[in-house]
Amino acid sequence: MTTLKAPSRFKNEARRLWISLVTEHGLEGHTELLILDTAVECFERMREAQKLIREQGVSVPHGESVKQNPACLVEKDSRKGMLDALKALDLTLDDAELPVQMGRPPRSR
Repeated sequence: MTTLKAPSRFKNEARRLWISLVTEHGLEGHTELLILDTAVECFERMREAQKLIREQGVSVPHGESVKQNPACLVEKDSRKGMLDALKALDLTLDDAELPVQMGRPPRSR
């Protein structure tokens, strides 16, 4: 098996995810790598949207009122794209071992 390098266009967190999935699941076919690239691109876009949401908030001024931050839709769509691509590779979130836990935090009592 040839050692594959993550595409240079990915930032560190996304590159680590790409390498982890390739090595742990033996992804090497052209189609698998194309789908993986899509998943990681969506992951990176989701992270960028999350950063904007943290900086700007969930709502932003819009004239005299406020509206939902457009980054919220980007985050949602990117998450769905990532999950769809992982599903196409027959991987789950547990398999993907994303760098940061996703989803709602546990309920405190």
